[in-house]
Amino acid sequence: MNIVEKKRHDLIEKRQEKHQINLCHFQNEVNQLMKEPNLTENQYSLIQHDIQLEEIKLNEFEHFRLTVSPLIINENLVVQ
Repeated sequence: MNIVEKKRHDLIEKRQEKHQINLCHFQNEVNQLMKEPNLTENQYSLIQHDIQLEEIKLNEFEHFRLTVSPLIINENLVVQ
């Protein structure tokens, strides 16, 4: 695995961890709210909005592409 592949792998891994943490947070929040008998419409809407945002982020993550072009150095610009 070269350095670019390793960096790409590390970046993807970090993003996966972040999404997993967010999903666990949402699940805990929903579980807590399910125990509340007086869930307000506002609370429900906020949670629904957060879940939709996370779904969008996950969808973007699934289509994530990293394009790295090689560095081209113009020898005429190199100062010696």
